[in-house]
Amino acid sequence: MFMKTKFLKLFALSLAPVSVLTTLSCKNTKGMEALDSLVDHKTRVEVKEDDKRAKQTEEWLNSLLKTYVYKNNQIELDKYVFSQTDVDEVEKIKAELNKMKQQYELYFPDAQIAKLQNQLDEATKLNVFLSGAELEKNKQKIAELQNQINSLQNPSDILGTPITRESFAVNRFQFFQKNWLFVLKNLNLFNWTFAEWFTNPLNSDGIKPSEEYLNNLKTLKPYSPYSVTDNYLDELIIGQESSELPNAVAIYIRKGKLIFRFIIENIEPDQIGKVNLKPLNYYFGASKANVISLNQISNIIHQGYIHENRSQIDELENKLIKEGRYGEPAMVFPIIK
Repeated sequence: MFMKTKFLKLFALSLAPVSVLTTLSCKNTKGMEALDSLVDHKTRVEVKEDDKRAKQTEEWLNSLLKTYVYKNNQIELDKYVFSQTDVDEVEKIKAELNKMKQQYELYFPDAQIAKLQNQLDEATKLNVFLSGAELEKNKQKIAELQNQINSLQNPSDILGTPITRESFAVNRFQFFQKNWLFVLKNLNLFNWTFAEWFTNPLNSDGIKPSEEYLNNLKTLKPYSPYSVTDNYLDELIIGQESSELPNAVAIYIRKGKLIFRFIIENIEPDQIGKVNLKPLNYYFGASKANVISLNQISNIIHQGYIHENRSQIDELENKLIKEGRYGEPAMVFPIIK
């Protein structure tokens, strides 16, 4: 509890403004005014804002490393940061990610499926203009195209075990657990790719969404891959459920429409913490809200899915998704660009 309180106090500190003092001599004033007229002040303000966001992001990540993971073990901290930022080490991580991408595209050839689906749609439209032998031939073509699509949409491994996007992602958990810092520092390297709809975020046998919610999901088209243009984190909070976790803390991070939730274990001072960043994270792809509230998401996970309070599930399905214009959340998996 001491460690959690310490981090909350640290996290509450706002960034101190940086002031730049410039002294101009009288004889240089006109020259500086002329130069100033050439400056895009809007860009200058944006650069300052970017600097502030970069600094805040760095402080958040450093606080996680020093408060919950490595504490006072500077040697191990330095070793880990080196493994996530050194040029040669980064190339190794990217090589693993590219191998993962190749495996993903082998199992889930979305571009090929889309091409076949277009052919199927065109062939289906032709039916109304055909008759006799030509109609039968076109129907056979439609059946073959549908079979090809079904085969590609239902992949299996060499043993014949079905593979889903969810199972593919979950089986890569160790990579993300090991390289969590690289992922969070390089969000713009990825296409955050739809894996499944948000129905059971904790993979438990507990409370389920309403039938109305589940039936509505069947009518929705999966979100297109999502990407971000920078690596500045928007918000970081300690999850409400943390007070009930023994020797662990839940962390929530927001970046645009992406929400990360992960548990850090072994947070006692004499231990090295373990960051359990998951391969699947939450994505509010249809959100029209100005800001997605991490506190609300944390409350729903805590009270709704952990304590199985039906009213909190109803709040997600009605107050947030509909009234709050959050839209239906999905689980997404990062594929390197």
